Amino acid sequence: WDGDEAAGAGADGAWGVDEAAGEDDAATWDDLVDSGECGTLGMGMRSRAGLVGKLLGEFESPDTSVTVSASDPLAPPAIDGDGLGVLDRSVASRCRAALRRARETTWVADAADLADAEVERARTPFGLADPANQAAFAAGVTVGAGLFPLNPNLPEGPLLIRDLQARLRKEAYIMHLRRQLARGNAIDARQERVVGQLAEFWAPYLRRLWPRLHGLDVMGQPPAGADDMRELLSGVARSVVYDQRQQIRTALEAAA
Repeated sequence: WDGDEAAGAGADGAWGVDEAAGEDDAATWDDLVDSGECGTLGMGMRSRAGLVGKLLGEFESPDTSVTVSASDPLAPPAIDGDGLGVLDRSVASRCRAALRRARETTWVADAADLADAEVERARTPFGLADPANQAAFAAGVTVGAGLFPLNPNLPEGPLLIRDLQARLRKEAYIMHLRRQLARGNAIDARQERVVGQLAEFWAPYLRRLWPRLHGLDVMGQPPAGADDMRELLSGVARSVVYDQRQQIRTALEAAA
């Protein structure tokens, strides 16, 4: 398989992330999940390089440089020791995350069974067994690639991306940093890390999205439909913003 079919999956259907589409949008999402195209994409990434860029190109994303792994094609996950990419988490790390997730709930599960299930999950597309979670991750890649908080212009694309971009641009710390950069003013060294994250917003976005989907996968609670998926993708953006606010606050307190 050469990856062409799955790489174009989002170009026409917009992954069901257009809030204005109503019932048609929900049907698009359901059809995408049922089609298995995102799973095909995820498996194809293990044997063919460049599929993420091809996907984003088909989606007419403003940024096709997004990466999900330090290896392209994807390499099998290491037994221990996480890599740099969001999909480069080791099997041991995934098992620990599954155990933590189980202990945070009332769900009683045998540790050995959880570990066995996680080894099997690591072999699935994107390390996510449920097709809805696989589709949500693929959709999240396209959403993350469309978010440019430091860009004064709204991007083209589905309504969800435009809405998230507008919300991000209104954040006080983002407005401040954007003005500083536009004026050529020096950025406090303690805030440069946040500037770097804003310049490649997709990186912290995907680092938060995958663990959230992994937790849902462990618990067998995938997004129930297009509305759940949109709320999940929006919630990840809010989580990144909250973390960056905390980083800015810490930097300001250290400078006081």
